[in-house]
Amino acid sequence: MKKFRIHKIDYSLYMIPLLVFSCSLLALVGYTFSAKIISFDEASNKASNDTKNIMNFDDSKNIISNSLDSVRDNQGTSYYYKGDARNNYILLQGLLFRIVRINGDGSLRIILNEDVLQSEFNSDYYSESDAKKVLDEWFTTNIGKQSYIVKGEFDIHSYEEYNFESLEFYSPYFDYVGLLSVREMNLIQGDLDTTYLDSINGMYLSNGTEDAVWYYKSGKIGKSDIHNRLSLRPVINIQVDHLDGLGTIDYPYTF
Repeated sequence: MKKFRIHKIDYSLYMIPLLVFSCSLLALVGYTFSAKIISFDEASNKASNDTKNIMNFDDSKNIISNSLDSVRDNQGTSYYYKGDARNNYILLQGLLFRIVRINGDGSLRIILNEDVLQSEFNSDYYSESDAKKVLDEWFTTNIGKQSYIVKGEFDIHSYEEYNFESLEFYSPYFDYVGLLSVREMNLIQGDLDTTYLDSINGMYLSNGTEDAVWYYKSGKIGKSDIHNRLSLRPVINIQVDHLDGLGTIDYPYTF
């Protein structure tokens, strides 16, 4: 299995003697440089030719090193935004999302920025829930099967405890749309009191537990009765080679 890691900034397009001046000038007019994720083989530790130019940063703030932590998932090494991130906005088909993480296979996992859906769960298993039906209908109406939309792995297992050190799990559920897992939410929150996913109503997560479902609300993860009406925040996975923009709410990423 291959590992993915942030490798280096590519300044090859810029003359070294003018680097400082160029960076300052470009920052003023809103241009960005690009960072690469380079594929490394575990045995040889040599870079392969498979590179993905998928994240941007400006000269004053490297969003990769400052905002992302790493964790193992089923595909390799995933890089996720912590709960205090303010540079993970991405615009997709007129809808504002937040980048949750770079999956181990290089695709991006994104979540809708606003609470626009609400539903009861009515099951302690996601694939049989009313939540899935609502999400599927939303996806068909608002997104559809575009070329950059990929089926992603969703963790819909039942958990009594959720404090794991990785996102690896067995028997993943593949779909075009789903919910964040309680394990993902736990990593994003860390020791923070609030996160960029705070919800007024509370939002359902994808995992059940003894006739209940895990949910997140205002800095707390807890268990909800399956008949409570809570928010659903659609999560989708996209595969893109390049993102333009700064990732801020004023200049979100586009592609």
